[in-house]
Amino acid sequence: MNTTSVASSTGSHPIVRKMKRFFVGAIVFVLLIAGATVAFLMFASYGDGYRVGVIQKIAKKGVLFKTYEGELTQGFMEGTSDAGAAGVGTRIWYFTVDNDPKVLADIDHAIETNKKVKLFYKEKYTSLPWVGDTRQVVFKVEEVQ
Repeated sequence: MNTTSVASSTGSHPIVRKMKRFFVGAIVFVLLIAGATVAFLMFASYGDGYRVGVIQKIAKKGVLFKTYEGELTQGFMEGTSDAGAAGVGTRIWYFTVDNDPKVLADIDHAIETNKKVKLFYKEKYTSLPWVGDTRQVVFKVEEVQ
């Protein structure tokens, strides 16, 4: 019996083993890079700050991933070219709320009392579906006197 024909029919040829090892290694490498990229986009932020205004709306939205999305009214626009239209519109800032019960309770309280608040946020590189609709993620709320 010829041993080379038996070895090639079972798939234990050295070239086949090397190719399988290469493809498994390539798949593992691609999965590691994809996982590291998603982790970076979820946890890294390139900016942070705060906005002051009155919260107009908070809503739990999403088809597959439910996130809290809100709107902050920052006041009237100033300096329009038409003198009769000064102060007509408001500036609205859209934000996503970090899934923290204290932050959500503070936002609910601010809406119920119609208080001006300072929203502290981190700005992400991109928005991911399970994080929210916007790149600005609010993590802290303070009332402004």
